[in-house]
Amino acid sequence: MTLPEPLPPPAARRSTASMASRLGWRLGGLFVVAFLVAGLLPYINSRDDRTEVTAETLQADMRSLAQSIARETDGRIAVGLPPDLHFAYRVRDGAGTVLAASPDWEGLQKAVPPDSGPELEVSVLSGRFDTPSGPLLLDVMLNHHAPTLLDGIVNEWGDEILPLLLPVLAAALLIGVWTIRRSLAPLARVADAAASITPRETGVRLPGDDLPSELVPLVTAVNDALDRLAEGFRHQREFAADAAHELRTPLAVLSAHIETLPDKAAVASLKQDLAGMRRLVDQMLAVAELDAQPLHVGDELDLSALAVELATAMAPLCLAQHRDLSVIGAEKPVRAHGDAAALRRALRNLVENAIAHTPEHAAVEIQVSDATPGRGPSLTVRDAGPGFAPADRARVTQRFYRGRRAKGPGAGLGLAIVARIMAVHGGELEIGEVRGGGAAVSLRLPPLP
Repeated sequence: MTLPEPLPPPAARRSTASMASRLGWRLGGLFVVAFLVAGLLPYINSRDDRTEVTAETLQADMRSLAQSIARETDGRIAVGLPPDLHFAYRVRDGAGTVLAASPDWEGLQKAVPPDSGPELEVSVLSGRFDTPSGPLLLDVMLNHHAPTLLDGIVNEWGDEILPLLLPVLAAALLIGVWTIRRSLAPLARVADAAASITPRETGVRLPGDDLPSELVPLVTAVNDALDRLAEGFRHQREFAADAAHELRTPLAVLSAHIETLPDKAAVASLKQDLAGMRRLVDQMLAVAELDAQPLHVGDELDLSALAVELATAMAPLCLAQHRDLSVIGAEKPVRAHGDAAALRRALRNLVENAIAHTPEHAAVEIQVSDATPGRGPSLTVRDAGPGFAPADRARVTQRFYRGRRAKGPGAGLGLAIVARIMAVHGGELEIGEVRGGGAAVSLRLPPLP
């Protein structure tokens, strides 16, 4: 049979970026790519437009050149164009011999202004024209500057796109992040509800109200799993309680039969074994009750009165087993918050363990300590027994675990029950040692509010 244990702390997990930040980065990247494309298309279109304008300019220049050609009396070709032309020209006869040319035809770089930029385009148009002096071959060359792809995009962005992109991008990011956070806000309530689920609070379910539709199936599946777990816990608790109750009657009958045995030595040994079985049954019932019934951990109580009352009730047992039992620090009330019945059970368990492990004529002490700054009040039980081995201290609160120095017929449930009671109270079970030998086990409650 496995009884529910407090859940261990979750292991460290690798964290990832939030949905809001991931969506923001992706939206930003999408907008940047979209505006890059938007800036590239006008640049490409403008290049096509410039090509058409250049062709028309060259054709007009060639017509001007053809109209300005005349032949001198000596037969030479004369071109009547001004010297500050924006284009270069060359006139050839049908055989390709150059008859006339502008001065910068051979030196195109002379026509490039100093601030021409990184890229130079040279466009040439050739054609055959019939002139009064006969057919001639005319070449017209135009030097102009075309911006690079990067220059075109930068110019387009700086003039038109960037002033529009920045506010649109900022608005899109803000709206996207706000939408994600608002949509996921109900998850905080889901996380709070999940954090409150414990083996004692198995009825808590994750709220599904106002959740995005994508998360509703997950929450529904988790709640269905919690229903199955709660049902399993309920069956375990009922089984433990039923088994313990069913064992009480056979144990009573067995006790009556043992009394009729003639061998007194055997009777004493069997009674000791029977007492161990009864203790185990009582502990199983205590586990079942602890899991099934809520504890009133907010009640105010006096730890001094609780310790004195318990010591008075257990005094006959100590005397019968030749042990001394004393209470220290109970001269004044020590206020605490907790369930009196549960704390009394926990303290009784510690005292019974101390009596069982303390030699005859040795002392068992119950010390009541008031709260100190940063630490709550406590009840400490000290004995003169073998104590706990250092390797066992982290495991003695596990159910059915018995330490290396354990003796007697115990089942290993006592300290597990005590630890569970303290966990429900929000306190701790502290295990230490007494100088000179012995164990010191403390019920440390949380500080008073």
